Amino acid sequence: MSPKVFSGFVIILIIVGGFIWSRDNKPAAQSVAADSIDIHTDNTPHVGIQIGHLDAANAPEELKNIRYDFGAQVGSVTELAIATDIGNKTAAILKSKGVKVDVLPATIPIGYKADAFVSIHADGNDFSYVSGYKVSGSSFDQTDNSDQLATSINENYKKITGMGENLTVTDDMFEYYAFNYLKFQHAVSSTTPSAIVETGYITNPANRSFLLNHPNTAAEGIAEGIIAFLNSSR
Repeated sequence: MSPKVFSGFVIILIIVGGFIWSRDNKPAAQSVAADSIDIHTDNTPHVGIQIGHLDAANAPEELKNIRYDFGAQVGSVTELAIATDIGNKTAAILKSKGVKVDVLPATIPIGYKADAFVSIHADGNDFSYVSGYKVSGSSFDQTDNSDQLATSINENYKKITGMGENLTVTDDMFEYYAFNYLKFQHAVSSTTPSAIVETGYITNPANRSFLLNHPNTAAEGIAEGIIAFLNSSR
């Protein structure tokens, strides 16, 4: 083989070899953004439990209005503490029944997807005689299942806790920011059934006593409502 032919052959080998190396060693495709969670990897039911006001001070710019909303408070009793206790206990009950659970702060992942999303809060009022729990489904849900989720939680919470229902559900509940994917990125997806639960009024002595002394019962009421919804929708 002449030197010129040999040199040409070596150049071809280098080019082909470089192509093979670049093909086999190219970076893997970018994974889904960490803020995006998709549930449909198996048949395990998946639920998001949001603890109202948790870490709200670190909300992104689009949710800057919630940064200084720390929730209701009476003396040393705070809505955040009540919601955290009940929320974690609700998650534990769901996990014990084979449900995959994400416990989420005030800022939820972008486009959050799950079989159900439930935000847990406690209420407050200037008048201590105002009492009762409230449940509302999302007005943004395109699956039309949010009302069913809210109804299931309502029925079970009432039955298990024995607390009276407060019927003054407001637009702030129907249009809760974490439901509003039309306005915020950090909101549930359009196909995630969602509800918000005000577990009782911490400004009402009887409600406050119940929430402080019987958080397991409150959590059971919420969890059983979610499980009944999941069973009916699968």
